[in-house]
Amino acid sequence: MSKKNFKYLLIFMIILSILEIFISSGLTIAKYSNSIAVLCGEDITNSCNTVQNSEFSNIINLKNNEEETTFQLPITFVGIIFYIILTILLFKYYKKFQKKQVSKKLNFWLFSFAIFGIIFAIGYTIVQAFVIKAFCKYCLISAFNTLILSILILYIYYLKK
Repeated sequence: MSKKNFKYLLIFMIILSILEIFISSGLTIAKYSNSIAVLCGEDITNSCNTVQNSEFSNIINLKNNEEETTFQLPITFVGIIFYIILTILLFKYYKKFQKKQVSKKLNFWLFSFAIFGIIFAIGYTIVQAFVIKAFCKYCLISAFNTLILSILILYIYYLKK
């Protein structure tokens, strides 16, 4: 792959990662403000609402003695953090690539994020299919984008190893 094409690939990956920050942020805001219907539609029985309101939409779900929720940490918030870090790593890679100074450490971190991304995207899609038995269209878009980003990162890792 030519240096110019590789540069465009990195730019595409950065843009895709930033897009995922917006998707995850929108879902997180909707989750915390209890306005999932704005994103998923008013029909509470549709698949998007089913996923977003399920117990599996949170990494942490703390309840008090009366079983009232006191704190939730949505998976989408973890997504925001993941994509912010990934975007920073990709920007750093882009800058280092321009100077021909890409380190093995940076390659390792991108590789690690790619593996985590693949495992998480596939894992949560399996949970939607077999446990929740419903699909959130935004979660599927995010999983697809994560898969594409991860495959491209693995490609870069093995190309530049």
